[in-house]
Amino acid sequence: MDDSELEKPISSIFSISEKNDIPTDIYPDFEGTKIIIYLKKELYEIYYHFKDVNNGALRRYLTGVIVYPVLVEAVDIVLSSKSEDDDNSSNNNYNDLQWFRAIRLKINESANKFDNPYDEYATVLADYLLGGISLDSLKGFKNFIDNEVNSGEGQMTGGIN
Repeated sequence: MDDSELEKPISSIFSISEKNDIPTDIYPDFEGTKIIIYLKKELYEIYYHFKDVNNGALRRYLTGVIVYPVLVEAVDIVLSSKSEDDDNSSNNNYNDLQWFRAIRLKINESANKFDNPYDEYATVLADYLLGGISLDSLKGFKNFIDNEVNSGEGQMTGGIN
């Protein structure tokens, strides 16, 4: 793989697909080049219905709901591999995978934000790697709701008592 692939946005390492023979509504697969996030049919349909509403007004919120928790887990895998490397007992099967290398590169680049990014919590790093998704997505969701209520659509759909 060409290392220029690692310079793409962190979202490029994810693929969201429908799959119904999974044990839960959402199931990550870390075994391929990209991280595949499998969603059961109902969740998949809801996700794709809302991702393009109002020109993507809810896209960041949906990314926060679907991608962020999987990225936390992926970051944890990368952080754990670093401690395994320190112990000289690394049996990491992920080292050559694009998603793993991209996350590791982004974590290393975050040294300008964090003194030692490998000492941070996976949730902190994942939020940072997604551009402050926690606050940003909730602000976008709030703006979307405020605009719907202010436009009067909330009353038409039963959103106001």
